Amino acid sequence: ILGSVVVCVMYKNFVETAMPEIFGLELGLLQNAETRRATIMIFSIYMSFGPRILVYTNAMSGISESIIESAKLDGVNTWQELIHIVLPSIWSTFITFMVASIIGIFTNQMALYTFYGDYANDYLYTFGYYLYRNTRYYWEKQNLGQMSYLAAMGLLMTLVAAPLTMFTRWALKKFGPSKD
Repeated sequence: ILGSVVVCVMYKNFVETAMPEIFGLELGLLQNAETRRATIMIFSIYMSFGPRILVYTNAMSGISESIIESAKLDGVNTWQELIHIVLPSIWSTFITFMVASIIGIFTNQMALYTFYGDYANDYLYTFGYYLYRNTRYYWEKQNLGQMSYLAAMGLLMTLVAAPLTMFTRWALKKFGPSKD
């Protein structure tokens, strides 16, 4: 958590102070309503690359060198190697990340709390930010009536997310490449 908060603070300072100085902008990218959403999405995508690259690299390192050497001797080019050897070998890892991404649609707060605390603009809200912010607020106020509303909202999101996630997993397993 600490590392992501530090990166978020560095990114926020960069887009709020350095970018306006470099490009002569009047407002920082998070202060400008036209660039705010894109700036947060870019940060969210950027933050997701690190762990994914580590896991994909680890999955690819498990591919036997003899298989790749044999394919190269048979005249396989780089793209064919990727499509016919690498992708089928790491397909289970790809499925895991796709399923987690589907779940993330309903739970990801895209670091909004780190950027804005309790004061993000309404149009930036994600499901995850809304639930986290309001759950924390109502818990502190001991307002159990509103907590039950949030719990019901979470259950409704689960009713949408669970079948969507299971369908995605089934489709990727059924129609994805095979190691054979």
